[in-house]
Amino acid sequence: MIDNLTTIDVDKISEYSTDLGNRCHLMKVNGLSPYTNTEEELMDFLVQSAKIPSNFDICKSSRCGDFWREYEKGVTPFLEKELITMNEYNGFYKVSEGKHRTCMAIRGGVKTMQARVYEHNDNENLIASVGSCGSFHFSIFKIFGRIVGSAPVLFVDFNRCKSKNKMKIFDRKFTVIDDKFDTKGKFKHVLDGLKYKVTVKKRWLDLVKSIDVEIIIDENHFNTKIWLLKSNLSQKIVNAQDAKTLYRYGYFRKYHERANFEVGR
Repeated sequence: MIDNLTTIDVDKISEYSTDLGNRCHLMKVNGLSPYTNTEEELMDFLVQSAKIPSNFDICKSSRCGDFWREYEKGVTPFLEKELITMNEYNGFYKVSEGKHRTCMAIRGGVKTMQARVYEHNDNENLIASVGSCGSFHFSIFKIFGRIVGSAPVLFVDFNRCKSKNKMKIFDRKFTVIDDKFDTKGKFKHVLDGLKYKVTVKKRWLDLVKSIDVEIIIDENHFNTKIWLLKSNLSQKIVNAQDAKTLYRYGYFRKYHERANFEVGR
């Protein structure tokens, strides 16, 4: 008898875990790996593949079949060997340990399962995608070293990203695109399907600069996290949730939204 277990509704588990290591047979036969594919690629595959019944047969033919046979008996598998643990926030659960067993429960339509549950904050909660792909224009000034106007701020996640084009200065941090990124009006690729150009004109002994920025995000951009904001940069430290989001794609979470970025002077 294992103490402190909670019976939870499987449909209250908020998402699949993509942290499945190299032991997911279904991913292997489809050429995917948690070590070489982005979270977005993996999550999209897990969600879409669950709609095809034959994929569950592949799962059952692997070691996960042992889990399924226990679920068919009405038993949460192998808790005595290794607990399943969940983090709970506001009535929804995110798996911490026991990811493969939880995946099988979701994919197999199991109604309830047992786990040890810990109350958690909302830092890991997903936040919604925003906006549409397209061309984004910005006109700003830099006067005596201070930015005036709403400047673009870009975040891109290059982790496990196989894009041919990579500008890692944007990697997993909010970066203000200003005169330091001057491209003389020519486009530069950040990654496949995402590019920008910056044109800087100097006035009044270089003390005033006009900065024109264009960012183009194609619909077929690489499947990874992209977040484009604009901020008036009235303070040196700006919080992401206080800036205006123009486009956000991918599995961003609350802790991303609460991040700060520093404005260069």
